[in-house]
Amino acid sequence: MTGRVQTAVRIALFALAALFLALGTLNGGAREVFAKAAAICSECIGLG
Repeated sequence: MTGRVQTAVRIALFALAALFLALGTLNGGAREVFAKAAAICSECIGLG
């Protein structure tokens, strides 16, 4: 691959990753992940 093509592929993948992060956040995915992580941590230390 040439340098320009490789750079274009990297930029496209970065943009796609940013899009998926934004969609997941807007969809409420971050809230669900945080709630599950907090529940697991609470169980590990014996609070839940």
